Amino acid sequence: MELKHKRNEEEKTREYTVTVTDSELNQFKEMMTGPLDQDLFAVSQTLTDIVGNMIVRRILTDLTELDK
Repeated sequence: MELKHKRNEEEKTREYTVTVTDSELNQFKEMMTGPLDQDLFAVSQTLTDIVGNMIVRRILTDLTELDK
């Protein structure tokens, strides 16, 4: 998984994008022991934790840069 961020000086905005490879998707699929609807909550919780942490860390870095 890769987090990319883009800063738009004109609009004073930032865009955060997460890219996931097919290999990583297959790893999450392997975590599931049953049909998607049964394991969806567990997998979504794991994805939320990983992606959320990536974005929060980047936003905190941006906040630190703004503070300089």
